[in-house]
Parts: sequence; C-alpha cells; structure tokens
Amino acid sequence: MMLRFAQTLTVVTVLLLAGCGGSSDEPPATPSAAASEAAPSPVAADDACGLLSAEEINQVLGTTFTEGEQTTDDARQIVTCTYTMTDSSSGVELPVGIVVVAVSQIDGQESYDTNVELAPAYFGNDPETTEVAGADEAYIVINEETQSPVVGALVGERFLQVQVGVEGATAEQAQELAALAVSRAG
Repeated sequence: MMLRFAQTLTVVTVLLLAGCGGSSDEPPATPSAAASEAAPSPVAADDACGLLSAEEINQVLGTTFTEGEQTTDDARQIVTCTYTMTDSSSGVELPVGIVVVAVSQIDGQESYDTNVELAPAYFGNDPETTEVAGADEAYIVINEETQSPVVGALVGERFLQVQVGVEGATAEQAQELAALAVSRAG
C-alpha cells in the first residue's frame, strides 16, 4: 500500500511539470456542506496549503488527515501541499491515504494543456472534460494503477491539481475538493 500511495504522490509532482489529465463517466459533483459554506478569500499563488484545509478534506472524504505539508520545487515551478494519513500500528508509519494539492507557478493554460496531453502516459487513461464550479476548464482522470481520482483545473491564469489517494474515494469527492480549492485560487 505504501508503494501505491508513494507512486501517486510522485505522479502528481511529475505531472504538474510534464502533464496530467483525466477521464470519468461520472457527473459533476453536487456540493456538500463543506463546499456550500461562505466563499473563502483568495490565497497567494504560492500557497498550495491555503487552497484546502485538513478539516475540509476530512469532511468530504470521512478521513482523519492533519494539516498538510507544503513543498516548493523551484526547478519545476510547482508548489504542492501533501496531506498524509499514516498507520503506525505495526511500528512503522505507512501512508494509508494521501491528498495532494499542487499549483503550477508557470502559465496556467500551458500547464493545463500539457497535463491533458500527457495524462494517458502517466495515468493509463485519457483525460475527460468535467465541470468544477469556478474553473474555466477542468478534467478528471482515474489513475488506472491506483484507482485514485485526479482533477486538474484552470482558474484564470492558474493551473491547479487535486489528487485523492484514499481507498474508495470517488470522482465526485475529488471534484468537490477541487471546487473548494478553485474557490480560493481566484
């Protein structure tokens, strides 16, 4: 299981530089209470952890994530926030769930187009256009290997991606989390 989620995290980071995309026959998500609360304030372009809180993730997914850890990859011009749930019952903390929010620091349309183009190579599926409230364009893909939903969204001149590496997570949940992140990306 650790390898599966480690691969998921690696794919997100690589894909924001190179590309990612999605496909799903799922309809757009219906906002839950988390998404229907008062509109949040926009966050800085380099504040990936400001796009989603652990509380929001937990409300949507029914999980117990704690606050995320932000990292910046200046060479790839990517800022990511990684939320990791671990199981230490064996004495070794293994990831049992990962949610990654990533924001490209380069031209949003270019990042979006590149991610859509390279999605099949990274995820094993073709990207599919989807609706995400507040996004100019959005796609979804279910990672063929991990069955993890990934949503990419273009918001003005910003490209962001939300990947949910939680067993049983649905496309609708990923879309809902993406809508929450998009609401702060303005």
